[in-house]
Amino acid sequence: MICSCGYDGKIYLSLIKNPKSATPVILEDPESNSVSKKYKNIFVYSFYQNSPINTIAFTSTSHFIASGGADNLVKIWDMKSRSIQSKYKAHFGAITSIDWHNNDNIVASSSIVGDIVLHNIANSNGLPIANFNQKASNGVKMIKFSPFIKEYLASASNDGSVSIWDINKRMYAASYPMAHSSRVNALAFSPHNQVLMCSVSLDQNINFYDINQKK
Repeated sequence: MICSCGYDGKIYLSLIKNPKSATPVILEDPESNSVSKKYKNIFVYSFYQNSPINTIAFTSTSHFIASGGADNLVKIWDMKSRSIQSKYKAHFGAITSIDWHNNDNIVASSSIVGDIVLHNIANSNGLPIANFNQKASNGVKMIKFSPFIKEYLASASNDGSVSIWDINKRMYAASYPMAHSSRVNALAFSPHNQVLMCSVSLDQNINFYDINQKK
């Protein structure tokens, strides 16, 4: 299944195996005027609340989808029950990026005002388990968990900086404040080398990092 989102406030889900016999996936937010439709082999869910969706992410098992956007909410969709399991409002600005820890319980989210928040979906109280503040960064564009070092969460910022957080110690594991001369648009960890990370920016450069080198 492929999932996409956009400024139109819609989440698209498309089954890529045997699309002609696919069953529509219906997701409904009871607090919004929602509609699901079928367009050829693509199944559409729409919020219809003038609230752009900026980011979505599956868990490794595809049991849950997390979404975030201009309403400052992180929504956790249960794909089995086709409903929202949880909503988290811990941000003070539009959400820019979401990523799941490889244990599929912890979801991280970032916003345009520079805050990074972690929630454990197994907790019923809905409170964050960690909150990292990067207000001086003029906003966080993207976050990404390391596939090897489970406590590492990388962030890419609008001021050109790249950081790696230790979510257990609640502090920087590495910081690259002058990584780029313009906004960092994306970053990625190597799936094969546990110390290799890269970032790309509006300055038209792709930078590579040995994360053992802290600066």
